[in-house]
Amino acid sequence: MLVLCGRNTVELTRDTLRAIDSAGPFRAVRKAKREDIRRFEVKVSDGRSAPGFLKILNRMGGLNAEFDDTKPMPVAVGYPREWLVALGDELRQHINETNVLSAQSSLPATSEVVKPLSSELVAPLMSDDVLVQPKSSAVRLDQTADGVTLTVPPAGIWRGSKGLLLFGLVWCGFMTLFTGVVVFTASKPNAPLLIFGLFIAVFWAIGIAMLLGAINMGRRRAVFIVTPSDLRIAQQSLFKKMVWTWSREELTAIRVDRSGTEVNHRPILNLQIHSPTQRKVGLFSGRDEMELQWIATVLRQQLRVPAVT
Repeated sequence: MLVLCGRNTVELTRDTLRAIDSAGPFRAVRKAKREDIRRFEVKVSDGRSAPGFLKILNRMGGLNAEFDDTKPMPVAVGYPREWLVALGDELRQHINETNVLSAQSSLPATSEVVKPLSSELVAPLMSDDVLVQPKSSAVRLDQTADGVTLTVPPAGIWRGSKGLLLFGLVWCGFMTLFTGVVVFTASKPNAPLLIFGLFIAVFWAIGIAMLLGAINMGRRRAVFIVTPSDLRIAQQSLFKKMVWTWSREELTAIRVDRSGTEVNHRPILNLQIHSPTQRKVGLFSGRDEMELQWIATVLRQQLRVPAVT
């Protein structure tokens, strides 16, 4: 909320640099000693893999004050990179003027650092075969006349959402408290309150979307019908049913790999079906890794498909 609807104030005194984010009654203050600052960096994300509607975020970034032996301090976050570079150079100029008087070294020009997603810094996973079904797995394996059928039941909302349900509940709980305080402390309905209602609806939509996403993750189920000549997958989720069919010749790789989503800098894995004739299909993001590896092993053995092309 501070980044999206607040404002940022940067104060530079003779001894201290302070960055203040404020939105209504909420404030976040960060400060550092002026003499400890070694340089300013503008960090932006590498958005080449981002969806098209998020490309505008490639222009946004964050300005950090860098130190020798402590973690960087965010000065301003969520502004166009051109603004942040200009702000960093302005702060550097004022600090250098003081450093000359105190015989300290001058700060270098503000640098711009492109930060790639951590999931793109490493090579794809080399899936290892898991020949025995994990004891915690509830997947049912049935032998048929010419192949196997794998029935994957729902993982459960709490377990399958991987913390998204809890985060959504906390988010909605905070929004309930915040909305209630604003509504009940308002003396009478007026234009600002109506504008606030329209704005706060966006945050309510985010919370509701997280809850629906958590329920969807926990209620997903699928059936894999595997024969030596083809693979058919039917997945039922909260919102829709998806069906995919490949012939053996259309499959190039089946493995467990990074989905492109990260939580606390840890990549979320999913089961991936690769084919040159169709887009990559990723299933069951966040499910138990050993269970996914076992499913991938069964599919590869039945279809004689490698893990990596």
